[in-house]
Amino acid sequence: MPIAHAYDPDAYWFPDPALNDRPNEALLAEIADRMGTASDHVDGISDLRQEHVDFAQDVIAQCRDILLQRGVEFDELAKAEMSFLRWPSTEERPT
Repeated sequence: MPIAHAYDPDAYWFPDPALNDRPNEALLAEIADRMGTASDHVDGISDLRQEHVDFAQDVIAQCRDILLQRGVEFDELAKAEMSFLRWPSTEERPT
């Protein structure tokens, strides 16, 4: 299996390398703040656009990847809440 590497801005639609400088607590807060939008669906009734959902999911993916690289573990509930992300297996964890 391929080994995931350190943060690679080319792997994201909306890269934000400054996330690397934030502490774990701030990254976890960023994930929590964006979950509502990231898990929403564009229905045409609200002002929500697909770009908003994509951006929120991409920021969450970046935060998650940085946290995994730092050794943070996510429980099954957290993974289920972020089911829009592909979760690496243990062998693919960043080193």
